[in-house]
Amino acid sequence: MRGGVLPVVGLGLHDASAHAVHQQGHADQQRTDFGRRSMEIDMGKVRHGDIRSRSENRVYPLGRLPPAADLPILLPTPARPGTKRVHLPFPRGYALMDRRQALLTMAGAAGCALLPAVPAHAQSYPARPVRWLVPFPPGGTMDQVVRAVAQGMQGRFGQPLIIENKPGAGTVIAVDQVAKSAADGYTLVTVANSFTINPSLYAKLPYDTEHGFAPVALLGATANILVGRPGLEPKTLPQLIAYARQHPGKLSYASFGTGTSAHLAGEMLKQMAGVDILHVPYKGGVPALTDILGGQVDLMFNNLPDMLPYLANGKLRGYGVTSKARSALAPDLPTIAEQGYPDFETNSWYGVLAPAGTPAAVVAYLNQAINASLEAAATRATLGGMGFDVAPGAPSQLGALIAKDLKLNAKLVRDANIRLD
Repeated sequence: MRGGVLPVVGLGLHDASAHAVHQQGHADQQRTDFGRRSMEIDMGKVRHGDIRSRSENRVYPLGRLPPAADLPILLPTPARPGTKRVHLPFPRGYALMDRRQALLTMAGAAGCALLPAVPAHAQSYPARPVRWLVPFPPGGTMDQVVRAVAQGMQGRFGQPLIIENKPGAGTVIAVDQVAKSAADGYTLVTVANSFTINPSLYAKLPYDTEHGFAPVALLGATANILVGRPGLEPKTLPQLIAYARQHPGKLSYASFGTGTSAHLAGEMLKQMAGVDILHVPYKGGVPALTDILGGQVDLMFNNLPDMLPYLANGKLRGYGVTSKARSALAPDLPTIAEQGYPDFETNSWYGVLAPAGTPAAVVAYLNQAINASLEAAATRATLGGMGFDVAPGAPSQLGALIAKDLKLNAKLVRDANIRLD
């Protein structure tokens, strides 16, 4: 949908009679007799666009009216400072103008600047609480990121955001639930790299990865690190690799689920180093961390920010950061790349999806609300302290990342002969 979404407070824009436009003295405010309906509009946010058909989503060139049945409808958003009361008549076939023009009469006025239309059922969104699924247990990095973003959205979103942790099956359980939910914007899921890995690992998924979802927003990414229990004999990555070669199959590494980025990172290192290390999948990073701290497993890849306290108190040992460059959070920790594996690089990115078919206006509303939270100082401070780099942007940004990683991971899984355990 081009041109953005106009911030509006109010209800439907149909079934009103047409009247002439009357200037109210200010260049950015127009008044007309609107019968029983009115709304507040931030006129400074009105943007240019085309008329869009409500019934078939056709785009009409400027100056050409759509059929009467295709009256555009605007998306309501919460009230905000600086809005102005404008009474607007919207007979069938009319749409809102910019600050210089309030209405396009049925006779037609070529070259008018019009807003994109919004489907009628998107008018009152959100009208009830929104469920936001996290496919990992509480307490992990994704859980903390989603809760911080949701907290930043609450003041402007207008409805509660219910965070629901639903781990299992390498994120497939939660993702499948959203794929099968109504395409109305009331069920979301946050996915990570595993979303683009699973199609190459599973013979058949219960959902269509490429066509079953609508990208909403990319949240950002964080670096990972390879850590080990302190009782391990090797103190450095070269020593660890040498030990693994001398004792094939003796070492084990935990991941927070089969097909997750931690699993793929472990398999990538095994392939590059030519070693045999047993993979032990868990339902999330928290139980995996519990077992490595307890000595039940030897190694694991996990998000760097989560591991820093354990590195500082000596409960875990760091063997290498997975980014190309050293992290500002731990500049003394070498990268795996600089220790003999220059092509090694992974991270953990998070993005929000809705079911395919979710109205574009609802996706745009969610995207704007999420981006506003990501750009808020409080949210940035919280996530920055976690070592999470935010990446606000358009839904297409997440869509492009998913498409790219699907191809890259398919090749990696095939070339490395990665198998499900």
